[in-house]
Amino acid sequence: MAQFADVAAAAACLHGLDRSDLVRCRAACQALRESACDPLTALLVKGRPTPTRAEQRVAALRAMGSVSAPKDAHRQTVANAAAGFLRDKEASVRLVAVATFAKAAAGLEDAATTAVSALGPVMTDVDPGVNAAAGRALLRLVPREHCAAKQVASLARRQMRNRDEWVICAALEALARFAGKSDALVQEVAPLVRGSPLWTVRLAAARALPALAPRGDAVACAALKAGADDHQPAVRRVAAAALIHLAASPWQPLLDKKAAEWEAARRPKRRKVARAGTAW
Repeated sequence: MAQFADVAAAAACLHGLDRSDLVRCRAACQALRESACDPLTALLVKGRPTPTRAEQRVAALRAMGSVSAPKDAHRQTVANAAAGFLRDKEASVRLVAVATFAKAAAGLEDAATTAVSALGPVMTDVDPGVNAAAGRALLRLVPREHCAAKQVASLARRQMRNRDEWVICAALEALARFAGKSDALVQEVAPLVRGSPLWTVRLAAARALPALAPRGDAVACAALKAGADDHQPAVRRVAAAALIHLAASPWQPLLDKKAAEWEAARRPKRRKVARAGTAW
């Protein structure tokens, strides 16, 4: 193992190897695995295929994403290379570019700022899959307290105009994390709990409301009460749990339910009237 460590220390010796040899070196030991990352990444970036072959661009991006190293310089190289494909004409390439960029940028020192500058414009992508993937990537890369959080919330609010369910769900998740309390957003999100034809959107909206509305908010509570009677069990569970967080008192939803049951029990029951010619 000592000789492998010596070879790893002289990483320049690996730069003369081709791609297949470097892949085999990475399988030998941890030291060679780390030393082979830089030359292998350089080969992958330098050997990027021509823009006319989308399947090769996808393969190159996936290969770069699979080569991981702890050094920021290496991650920055992969992130920059992947960012160059975020405007590719093929949606499949852009989708893999988002994943590769997110994986590489996660180890950078200022990953949040880098991610917002690169993935922010992608949140308006015409392809719903790419659009939603960019929003989910920013959720992983941007901390809640970061200065770029408000910018992500603004981008997510634009995503709400999209008609695709997964884009809307990603936008709702981003708003819940970054937007903070907002009456305007409550007015926009609450109708989705009871009015959206997509149960995934109703679920995401019910999950987002506790983060957007203050405790006791009448609009949010009314929407969640309607969601608690949704025909989808998952929506009912999330809405009921969210209602406990938002109600003026945590016991209020239970008290309201018991009061409704009590009122129903007090209603006088109609007596059956026998029809002519029939016996009781």
